[in-house]
Amino acid sequence: MANDMASDAESDAESDAAFAEAERLHRAGVEATARGEPAAAARELHRALRRLGTALTQSDDALSGAVGPRPERRALVAKVLTSLAHAEAEQGRTALGFALLVRCDAFVDPADPLARGTLYGQRGLLLLRTGKAAAAIAELDRAVEILDPDAEPVELARALLNRTVARLEVGEFAGARADSVRCRELAERAGRPGLAAKALHNIGYCDLVEGDLPAALRTIGEAADGTAGVSPSWRSVVMVDIGRALLQAGLASDAAAELDAAIDLLRRQRMSQDLAEAQVVRAEAALLGGDAAAARGWA
Repeated sequence: MANDMASDAESDAESDAAFAEAERLHRAGVEATARGEPAAAARELHRALRRLGTALTQSDDALSGAVGPRPERRALVAKVLTSLAHAEAEQGRTALGFALLVRCDAFVDPADPLARGTLYGQRGLLLLRTGKAAAAIAELDRAVEILDPDAEPVELARALLNRTVARLEVGEFAGARADSVRCRELAERAGRPGLAAKALHNIGYCDLVEGDLPAALRTIGEAADGTAGVSPSWRSVVMVDIGRALLQAGLASDAAAELDAAIDLLRRQRMSQDLAEAQVVRAEAALLGGDAAAARGWA
């Protein structure tokens, strides 16, 4: 009897240690995503799944292994799958990203507003990144509605950050600016300077689409300084918008130089969506610079 009890205690201790390690790996994956490093994020998140006793099958059609009935374990699997969906989609595997969110549904507690809000927010982000801005807004609206600004300020700020971009895509400029301002306030209160700098970047983009080039360059430049220490990989995304602003100012060669540097960084970071957007803007710079052949190549 004593041996059986000791064995059970050892098994519980191992399980608790594996769970704690999975939590750490999940946090590391989220932080890597925030830094603009989706490949590194995916590696950490796949490791987290394995520590939880499961993994994606070779065909990515299902999860292997048994998660078990413990609610805290199922909740962590949901978090990891949600984060992994974004990391994989950012590398161009959008079908896998959406499939992971479908699998995530089975692990999300319907009574947990944070889990549901995070799932809605991530689904909205994937829709946004695949060009479905109106559908993305609908999902992000659901996330914003149920996420508590006092209990979940960071997750709410992320949803607002992404809804800003979706609203800009459909021309809702006033709503986009309001979301950016609220996102920045939440991020600053929560002590998330990188997230606050991204919100400031979006405020600068609002200035850009509204035609205020001096304000756009000033604000986007300030955002770049704000992300330098906490999210250096994000600078490549900022550089693309600086290139856009320089193009609007008629400075095609300056824009091309900024975009060339951004494209090189984005390739190394394997940020496929942002790389494609940068290449489109680079094509515009080549066209404005009188090089139609180069513009065709970039496009």
